[in-house]
Amino acid sequence: MEKNKVMEEVLGDTPDLTVSDLYSADFKTVFRGYDKQRVNGFLARVADAFEVLQREVTALRKSEDELRFQVDDYREMEKSLTAALAGAQKLSETTLAQAKREADVIVEEARVHRDAAKAKSAVIPDELREEIAVLRAERTRLKADLRAVLDIHLALLRDDGGDDGASVEFMPDAQGSVAPEEATVVPDEQSNEDEKS
Repeated sequence: MEKNKVMEEVLGDTPDLTVSDLYSADFKTVFRGYDKQRVNGFLARVADAFEVLQREVTALRKSEDELRFQVDDYREMEKSLTAALAGAQKLSETTLAQAKREADVIVEEARVHRDAAKAKSAVIPDELREEIAVLRAERTRLKADLRAVLDIHLALLRDDGGDDGASVEFMPDAQGSVAPEEATVVPDEQSNEDEKS
């Protein structure tokens, strides 16, 4: 109880206490009171400690303000990052959907090309068969024409007998065709006998 009265006397009505309040505190002297020097020495030590504490409180409040600003900055960054993440997710979903649509279009185009190629490949063999038949007929006709020309030349060579006394024989190949480069020149026996005499 008595301590509370002393605190009220020291602090006054307001709970705010400053270092100068501690240094300038004045107590009434009463009979059997405290030693004034010791009280003043104690108040000086309390004032020094209080001053240190006040500096620490001021520094802590300043640090608190800085931290509060940092927290506000971090909250703004968090909002920005959340918005950016949401935007990126929406963009990725949109891009994915667009890529899927493009892939579907490419697959459909490939299917159409494949079907067209199948249809075209079914037509090509008929055209090729017709062309092959035409080429075979042409080959047969050319073989016949060539054989006729060779027969004419062979007949001419046989009738003429040749100036050098040799005759030309044409040997047909396995298919019955006669190639001019396969013709062999056979010396005429009569001309050989004439040369010996």
